Amino acid sequence: MLVCIKGKKFYVILGLKIIRIFSGETMRIIISILFFYKKLVVPSLIVAIAFVVPEWLLTEVFPFGKVLIYYFVMSLFFHYFIYEKRNPREYYFYYNMGLSKYILWGSTLFLSLIIVIILVIVCAICM
Repeated sequence: MLVCIKGKKFYVILGLKIIRIFSGETMRIIISILFFYKKLVVPSLIVAIAFVVPEWLLTEVFPFGKVLIYYFVMSLFFHYFIYEKRNPREYYFYYNMGLSKYILWGSTLFLSLIIVIILVIVCAICM
């Protein structure tokens, strides 16, 4: 498999077949959403783990399921706190890139849910 960039289009070369994956516009939007979401991951994870530490210390069993639930809720909370209350003008930056406030809220919800589902699957496989 070989990834090839030609102009503003991204292709994957599988043997003799060439498949177009993303145009330059789509890739720019995906990178912008990931850049937006980057600010939410670390604080959400830290607060989620901090919420379960007392239970972990008392029961000596790490409540992984609660961490995932808290992570999902905290990512939405931090989205509201960081982008709605603290830096509301940052939405203009993303709006100029073609992303509305609703798309950013939806992407936060979607990416948080995807991360939780992936971690549940990984946890189920490991146990």
